Amino acid sequence: MGEFRPEIVPAVAWSSQSCVAITADEDCALDDAHLDPCFARWSADSGPLHPGNVSRPVLGSAAALLMADERAIELGIRPKARIRADAQSSGGGRGAIDASRAIFERTGIDPNDCDHYEVSEMFASVPLAWVREFATDLNRFNPRGGSLGLGHPGSAAELRSLATMLSALQATGGRLGVLA
Repeated sequence: MGEFRPEIVPAVAWSSQSCVAITADEDCALDDAHLDPCFARWSADSGPLHPGNVSRPVLGSAAALLMADERAIELGIRPKARIRADAQSSGGGRGAIDASRAIFERTGIDPNDCDHYEVSEMFASVPLAWVREFATDLNRFNPRGGSLGLGHPGSAAELRSLATMLSALQATGGRLGVLA
């Protein structure tokens, strides 16, 4: 549907026989029927894990350029966003909640004033706990799908989430977003 087009910089893949332009995000089109279950040695009561019941493994790359707004203006670059605050937490599964709370307290922003919440789904329980903790509008929560639905591209996951949030805010005219 083109929702992710603003997040993707086209790449060209060359070989001795052809040239392919990659202009859309995609995962591996694996033929699930021909794959052996992975982790089949897991316990008998949990059953084997396979591409039909776990997120697809995906590879990803991402880049973001952070600079002072004065420097962006000098270079003729229109900033896409302004970071008002950041926080970190080593709270394990509560890390996203603790860091978000610190941001809300530091900035005085009410969670319900935000237009977009992009919360990591590395563990499925984290976004559920985050929504319960802040009682936010589910229509603004990972509205384009999170890591579970889109794949979790390893070390590129957070920047993929940032790109998704920024393009969604631009598309909807939103101003405030939270990346947790």
